[in-house]
Amino acid sequence: MFYLPKWEVEYLFIGTFNPSGGEKVPYYYGRKRNRFWKLLSEVFKTELDPYDDSFFENIKSLKVGCVDMIDSVLYSEEYEDRLSGKGYSDSVLFLSTIKKVYNTENILDIISKNKLKNSRKIINATEPLLLVLS
Repeated sequence: MFYLPKWEVEYLFIGTFNPSGGEKVPYYYGRKRNRFWKLLSEVFKTELDPYDDSFFENIKSLKVGCVDMIDSVLYSEEYEDRLSGKGYSDSVLFLSTIKKVYNTENILDIISKNKLKNSRKIINATEPLLLVLS
C-alpha cells in the first residue's frame, strides 16, 4: 500500500488507484505530467513538489493527505498493459472482470481520527475555485 497519512489531516484527497508499474513517484499525483501539486501550490501559496526534500514537511503543516479508494486489483493477463502503469486508465478499473480490494477501512479510520465531515470547503485561489472534502 502507498503512504497513508499518519499526521493530522484537514484536507483528504481520495484518488482511485496507484498503478504498480510505470513511473515511480515519491507520493500521490507525483508523475511529471500531473498538475495536482502545482495547482495546490497555487491554492496554498506554498511550493508543493513531491521531489523536493521539504514536501512532506509542507503537506503535514498544511494538513493535506491523500489516499486511494482501491488498495489492490486482481486481473487476468489481458489487462496487464492497461493496469500496470503503461497506458493506465481508471475506466479499466471498473470493468466487472477486474476484482478490486477497496481501502474503505483505512479511509474511514483517517476520517474518524481527524473528525472530518462530509462537507465541501471552498478555497479561493483567485480563479478557478478548488472544492475539497474536509
